[in-house]
Amino acid sequence: MRKVTSIIIAAVFMLYLSPQIYAAARQKGGQTELVLVYEASPTYTVTIIGLDASGSWKKGSTNGLTFLCNGNFAKFTGVKLDGALLDPIHYSAKFGSTVITIKPEYLDTLTVGKHTITLMFTDGSVETEFTVLAADSMTEPSDPSKPPDNTKAPDVPAPGTGDNNMTWWLLLGGASLTALCGMFIIEQKRKKQRIAEK
Repeated sequence: MRKVTSIIIAAVFMLYLSPQIYAAARQKGGQTELVLVYEASPTYTVTIIGLDASGSWKKGSTNGLTFLCNGNFAKFTGVKLDGALLDPIHYSAKFGSTVITIKPEYLDTLTVGKHTITLMFTDGSVETEFTVLAADSMTEPSDPSKPPDNTKAPDVPAPGTGDNNMTWWLLLGGASLTALCGMFIIEQKRKKQRIAEK
């Protein structure tokens, strides 16, 4: 009796620890036997749809990432991203076997770099990685090893194109007047020298 009790306790303990183990009854020689059946964890595979040619997702994209998994949708329990449980408002889940689509609005909040996603089922899980790239930018990415350039080019006014004609005429007239005055003064000195020589 003690041996049977030990076997039952061990069986209950194993059932509690592992969902892959279950009890089953079978007929043998006219008697019913209780047997423990171990069901190996299924091997899950996952395919990602929505990555670009480099195998990455770019911020600003209007399409999310879709993960196709061969797991039984009835056994699907949730998604983890980088080890943290992901709120279902950030993804959609549907049958076929299991199709999970992460929304682009959530993907935009992720840091640039590699991320790990885990699809969880009652009888196992599968994980894969994807990479988030920065959105396209017209400016060159800054080099963190270089100090920021705080120098600013001085503001130089653009040369006028016809709106400063009056200024040029005034300058030209002033230069001409100065030249005439200079010539008049020189001529007056010459006259005085000629008169003095006579």
